[in-house]
Amino acid sequence: MRRSRWNKFIFGMVFWTLTYPFGILLGVLFHLLRILKILRIRNLEYFPYFQKKLVLVSNHASLWDPIILVGLFFKQYFFHPIRFCPWSTPDKGNYFDKWYWFFARPRFIPVPREEVHRVRTVMRSLVKIIRVLRNGGIVIFFPEGGRTFKGKTFLFSKKKKKVLRTLRSGIGDIVCKTNATVVPVWIEGAENVLPNNGAIIPRLWRKVTITIGKSMDYNHGAVLERKQITQEVSDALLQLADED
Repeated sequence: MRRSRWNKFIFGMVFWTLTYPFGILLGVLFHLLRILKILRIRNLEYFPYFQKKLVLVSNHASLWDPIILVGLFFKQYFFHPIRFCPWSTPDKGNYFDKWYWFFARPRFIPVPREEVHRVRTVMRSLVKIIRVLRNGGIVIFFPEGGRTFKGKTFLFSKKKKKVLRTLRSGIGDIVCKTNATVVPVWIEGAENVLPNNGAIIPRLWRKVTITIGKSMDYNHGAVLERKQITQEVSDALLQLADED
C-alpha cells in the first residue's frame, strides 16, 4: 500500500513538472505546423472534443505517429490536463524502455511488440487500457500491433493505393469490455518525418496529412463481438485511406 502511494506521488510529480509541459510544447508545435501548412488536418469537424471513454485508432506507418496524434487533444489537454490528457500506447522497446522517455511515462501504456514471450505482458497492457477507459479516459491505440512495414499479412484499400496490416483482435476486446467510442484516423506522410531506417531526428519540414473519420459509437447496449468490431475498425481506416 505504501509503495503504491509512493509510486502515485512520484508519477504525479513527474506529470506536472515534465509530462504536462512537454504536452504543451507538442500542442504548440502541432498548431505551428498547421499554420505553416506542413501539417494538414482533414474533417476536423468530426473530432469529438471533450468526450470521455474514447479510443483514437490509427494506422501506424512511423514512430512519429504516437507523437503527432497527441496534438489533436491540445484543447482539452490545456484546460483539463488530468481528465482529458490522452494515454498513448507506444512500443515498449522503442519508447517506454528508453531512459530518456521517463518524463512521458505517466501517460504511457507500453505495449510489447517483439518480445518472444509477450502474451502475458500484452494482456497486462490491455487490462490497463480497459481500466483507463472504464474510468472515462482517452487512449491512442494502434490496432495493427506495430508499424505497417513490419507486417506479414496486409489489407488494401478499395483503390488499391494504401496498405494496412491485418488488425489484431485487441481493439475488439477493448471495445467489447468498455463500450468505448472509437474515432478512426489515417495518417499520411509520417514515415517521411521519421523514416523507418533508425532515424531519431524528425524532419519537421516534411508534410503530413491526418484524416479524421466519424465517431463509431458502441455504447448502445447491443451485444458486441470482437471480430465484428475489429472488421468495422479496419473498414473505417481503409475508407479514410482512400479519401483525396
